[in-house]
Amino acid sequence: MIVAVEGSLKELKKDLQRMGYNVVCYETYNYPVDAIVYESIHLKPCNDFNFISSEGKQSGILMIYAKNKTVYDIDNILRTRTYSPLF
Repeated sequence: MIVAVEGSLKELKKDLQRMGYNVVCYETYNYPVDAIVYESIHLKPCNDFNFISSEGKQSGILMIYAKNKTVYDIDNILRTRTYSPLF
């Protein structure tokens, strides 16, 4: 699974990498991803690559708002591909 993480979330990026995720920088990676983890409410618009998963399926990607979530919360969301702002 390829997870694009907003550049300001450096510690979270390291933690997800330690957990075995293929983590890339959202701002500079220009290839398909499976999920985006962000915290900024002013996240720049997604590029066209964001609408195709790393498996080549045009199914969209999982967007995870990281504020007030632990790395374990985010791991659970990524594994289950289930996310609710009420989580």
